[in-house]
Amino acid sequence: MDIIQLSGEHLLTLINDVLDLSKIEARKMELHLAGFNFTEFLKNIADISRVSAQQKSLSFAYEPLSPIPIGVRGDEQRLRQVLLNLLNNAVKFTEKGGVVFKVGYFPPLEEGQREGRKIRFQIEDTGLGIAPEKVDEIFQPFQQVSERTHLVEGTGLGLAISQKLVQIMGGELKVHSIPSMGSTFWFELDLPEVSDWVDTPKADERAIIGFDGQKRKIMVVDDKWENRSVITSLLLPLGFVVVEAADGAEALRKAANFKPDLILMDLVMPLLDGFEATRCLRQTPALKDIIVVALSASAFDHTRQECLAAGCDDFVPKPVRADYLLDRLQLHLELTWNYEQGSGGAGEHGSRGDTISPSPPPPISPASLVAPSPQEAAALLELAMQGDIKGILQQVDQIEQAGEQFAPFANQVRRLAKGFQMKQIREFVKQFVREEVDEP
Repeated sequence: MDIIQLSGEHLLTLINDVLDLSKIEARKMELHLAGFNFTEFLKNIADISRVSAQQKSLSFAYEPLSPIPIGVRGDEQRLRQVLLNLLNNAVKFTEKGGVVFKVGYFPPLEEGQREGRKIRFQIEDTGLGIAPEKVDEIFQPFQQVSERTHLVEGTGLGLAISQKLVQIMGGELKVHSIPSMGSTFWFELDLPEVSDWVDTPKADERAIIGFDGQKRKIMVVDDKWENRSVITSLLLPLGFVVVEAADGAEALRKAANFKPDLILMDLVMPLLDGFEATRCLRQTPALKDIIVVALSASAFDHTRQECLAAGCDDFVPKPVRADYLLDRLQLHLELTWNYEQGSGGAGEHGSRGDTISPSPPPPISPASLVAPSPQEAAALLELAMQGDIKGILQQVDQIEQAGEQFAPFANQVRRLAKGFQMKQIREFVKQFVREEVDEP
């Protein structure tokens, strides 16, 4: 079973990498620019990479090159993808010594002179190094330097994707390497500072407990019960009336009686897929005005265009992020959220972060729980950073199956995940990651 699981995970990684590369080469990769907490972002990246290095008895250091802005504007997901890939490679190809992760304005700035300056990201390792004549090869798809092939596994796409993503973000990925001594990869990006970021987290921490006005009816259509369950578990506590359907045909039958205000429609399903079901809705007079939001794991632009052409009103990518889904619901249903007292008041409009449960469970001391391995804790942290609820639940199920001593830890994470409290999950798991890292 372990071999099957590992093979499946490797195949999934390969498929995702191929899809990313295809999107980039077809010029269909879009950046999603937004403000994000840069200092927390870098700390989380360093925490994950430090655990990976520790597994190989390597040193790891995160070194700011200059004062780091609290908030910046950029594509957080794609920057994370590039940095984790470069850091993972540095750890994989290093057998002794260590890895250093450096970030900061470069060249160093005079105090207060940040405007228009770029931020450098630099990863140094003491690994095998790359011969000068082979440097260009490492950026080619499905290529690995021959001396390294016997040491590690991989798709051979990571550096090719990273190079192209850096170019899309306005930078250039560079490398300097000396065989048997190590390599340095670096790039520079223009990430404008968000000067008022200090106030942003206050809004993000507010807990939604409901909405003003009459109850709203939502239908969740997906052939995977676990996907339906995750979304239903999010919506029911907030006061939505929810009905589920396992395919397009069932959705059409139930919609006639339920008359939902909005349908969350998976696109790929047996019997009748989301495209055809939406077309049928638009051709049915009594149902033609229902708002339809498509759900799909495909982020290709042509998928979005196809679903809009079929009659969908909007598109939400999978895995579904709770905060993004609630944003779309607020927009299409013109909702006014009610917030938990003491976290922003009731009935206010505003941005939401990851905290959407009305009553978070009390914190549990790390000392009272048996923690999983550092690698498993780091994997959970990465899933929480991505907002992948389904992935978190699957990961804690695997941890719990490893032994009943892990049940309290798994139950705590599971409670937070089912309450969609992503920030609390990150803070909780980080305690265990750091605890393992700090041990002598």
